[in-house]
Amino acid sequence: MNGIEIAQPYHQYKIPFMYKLFFILFVSYLTACNSSADTNADKKNDSANQQTSKLRNSYTEAEMNFIDACVESSKASLGEAKAYTFCKCMLPQAKAKVPDMDSTAMDALGRDTAEVTRMAANCK
Repeated sequence: MNGIEIAQPYHQYKIPFMYKLFFILFVSYLTACNSSADTNADKKNDSANQQTSKLRNSYTEAEMNFIDACVESSKASLGEAKAYTFCKCMLPQAKAKVPDMDSTAMDALGRDTAEVTRMAANCK
């Protein structure tokens, strides 16, 4: 055309840039919304961890070992929540029989099925 170029309108270049900018901002917003650390699951886990921590502070290591072993052996028949409650009930009775919570004496008590049955009857 006789050496004269027709200039493109400015808005043709501006629109794609605005879409790109909008897309980047939108993706940033979605990413920021998903990174929240205070979800309900985290709060429940924190609550459970705090309860476990309090529990561990209130019992000796030998008592916790007793409760852990008791829960593991009885959760198949009772379910974990009932097994835990049952084992917390059994603990004072076991401590009455074996005050120092000696592992050998506790194993002997565990093998005495008649005594364990009598103790379990008190926890139902």
